[in-house]
Amino acid sequence: MDELIPSGRLLKPFQNCDIKTLKLLNQNESGWVFSAKPNESHMEISQVLLSIDKTNGIIQKIQYFRSDGSVESTETISNVKFNIEMEDSKFKFTPPAGIEIIDDTENIIQSLNRQKKQN
Repeated sequence: MDELIPSGRLLKPFQNCDIKTLKLLNQNESGWVFSAKPNESHMEISQVLLSIDKTNGIIQKIQYFRSDGSVESTETISNVKFNIEMEDSKFKFTPPAGIEIIDDTENIIQSLNRQKKQN
């Protein structure tokens, strides 16, 4: 699984941002650039800039700035591949010994169906 990267940042691009301060700075045909103050866990940073691709919604670049305006760090995300073929073994999970397994699938389906009816 070395070729797989953690997807949390890709799926939650604003997780390090104070959402109340989020602003769209600019956009063009290919993407958006957002600015925000960092959330409380990143107090040494004064501003976060996020560039997001319009075609797939994936972050292209995140820049973190210090209070003096200098760049603390830049993360660039590239070569993202969608729907690649993967062996079933990558999704195999073996629970630790002694763990009780509870299949709550039916309750979840019923709950989703109730929510669907309410909307």
